[in-house]
Amino acid sequence: MDKQFGLKQVAKMIALGAMISGLLAGCGGGGGGGSSTVSAVTIKGTAAAGAPVVGYVAVSDSSSNTQPVKSGIPILADGTYTVDVTGLTAPYAFRADGTVGGKRVTLYSAATSDDLGKTINITPFTDLVLRNIANGVVDTFFANNASVAGLTTAQLNAKRDALTTILLPALTAMGVDSSIDLLRTAFNADNTGLDRFMDAVKVDTTTSTAVTITNILDAAHQLTIDTTSATALTTAAQLPATNLTLPANPSPLDLIVQGFNNMSAKFATSLPNPSDTSLTGLFDSSFVQDGQSLSAFLTDITTSTSNVGLKFTNVSVAAIDTTAGTAKVHFTPVKADGSYANASVPGGVMTWKFVRDINGNWLAAGNQRIAQVKVNSFVYQGVCKTASCTTNAGATTVYKTGLWLNIDQQGTAIGSAHVTGPGLPNTGVDLIAQIGTTWLKITTTNTNTACTDYFACNSNYWFMTDTEIGQIAANSQYVITLYDTSVTPVQIAQYTDTLVAAPVLNAAKATASYPTLASMTNPIGTAASTFTPSWTRPADLIGGWVSAYVFQNSGAPNYTVVASTWVDNQLTAATGTASLTITAPASGTWSGGGYDIVSFDQYARRVETQHNYY
Repeated sequence: MDKQFGLKQVAKMIALGAMISGLLAGCGGGGGGGSSTVSAVTIKGTAAAGAPVVGYVAVSDSSSNTQPVKSGIPILADGTYTVDVTGLTAPYAFRADGTVGGKRVTLYSAATSDDLGKTINITPFTDLVLRNIANGVVDTFFANNASVAGLTTAQLNAKRDALTTILLPALTAMGVDSSIDLLRTAFNADNTGLDRFMDAVKVDTTTSTAVTITNILDAAHQLTIDTTSATALTTAAQLPATNLTLPANPSPLDLIVQGFNNMSAKFATSLPNPSDTSLTGLFDSSFVQDGQSLSAFLTDITTSTSNVGLKFTNVSVAAIDTTAGTAKVHFTPVKADGSYANASVPGGVMTWKFVRDINGNWLAAGNQRIAQVKVNSFVYQGVCKTASCTTNAGATTVYKTGLWLNIDQQGTAIGSAHVTGPGLPNTGVDLIAQIGTTWLKITTTNTNTACTDYFACNSNYWFMTDTEIGQIAANSQYVITLYDTSVTPVQIAQYTDTLVAAPVLNAAKATASYPTLASMTNPIGTAASTFTPSWTRPADLIGGWVSAYVFQNSGAPNYTVVASTWVDNQLTAATGTASLTITAPASGTWSGGGYDIVSFDQYARRVETQHNYY
């Protein structure tokens, strides 16, 4: 099944959207409190939280229209967004929905008529300002035009100034000018300036009555803000600047960023030698990535020509222990064409452990997992292409939705696995290793489907009802336990994985946006063949791959794939043609087969169309 970047089933992902443009013109209205209608004018800014938000911006205004009045405004790969507010009524509230560091985030900001044609950022700090104005119920505030209409420039500035005062020692310690406007000062999401500050200072809004502001280099001293209190920002203590440094004096965060920059430099114009000491010296001897050793990992990523120009971007340190010398770091590997190197995780984000050596260098240690372990949402469309083909719904086309339990062994031998989490049975779901492939197959009986077609019988997809899907919240946690191959299995590892978004509901699966294939050759009766299906990927999907499979046996439910091929790293454009070569069977011809096309949405939901010939 799917693998990490540089491996065979790596999917590509292109940067989201294109910037919406507008002509900058004069505006009417006054100082923010009153309503005003404007023409041909934009507001722009950066949506980031230590790394760019991968997602979209929505806008509410002060009109009587249904809120939000605009949505689906793309946030570009560098975190910037632009919205044309022509015809909208000031003041405005902004909401950025997407992912940062592989987790679902929602961040808010606001603007008045004074901000037309200018910059308004959307960050954890602007979010904290608006949450305080909204008395902690910012989502309700955003949806209420009367609440938005009450915003004033003076109100926004007062809350901004109070928050700036809280942060001032930490801001100046990191070289950020004390006069910065956290709402309006333009910045780049590139680990410099305000973005560098957000790498070190984190805001957690999980609980509105106890929002925490933490300097992760001095995590023992947190500030707690009750956003439901009107005076919370003006009465809070200042955030200590412990261990925060000017850019000229690199902090551990800076050293980690520099390490990634050095890795990027190795791939800038050619593929490096995997044994080059200036490359291997950036990694710790304890490195493990999804079961791959350092040697295997470097050999893998330095032998694929598509990795020339590979960059390690959007580096964000989630947690750091300067005493133990360890850190948890998010980053995004991006190909030279701008596409993400790993589309099966939200925003293409990977997470590695870093360790500090005796010389003070911070070295990459990989994700420290003995296998690839991932829980994704999926939505599936299965299409019968022959009269004899039947689906488990007795129709020519079947739709499924649920969870993709993607457990793929790369090194350590794994005999079985057990997965628990929201929406799954209370007893969990079991998977078992298979002969001839590295991925584990579900063995737990699923009452939501009958095993009468290949997709239902031979998969790691868990089909779900809408009631079960309703149990899954954003950023739900799943526990995956791995066991060895002994007769009495012994636990060898246990991991927690985050699902950022619930699966598509059954009520919506038939109208979901699917990638499609055309010009397919019926594999029944063929021997050695080169199939060349053409593919189309909708604009709201990203990355993906095309594959084909064939088999020789009598029929359901015992379909056994005996040959397969795939083309990955191809779906960066909206359309294309895949060349898939299948070798001849040992005797006779193929009795069936099919084609797959897989893409991902912004939350890394796997969106798949399978064309079956039985």
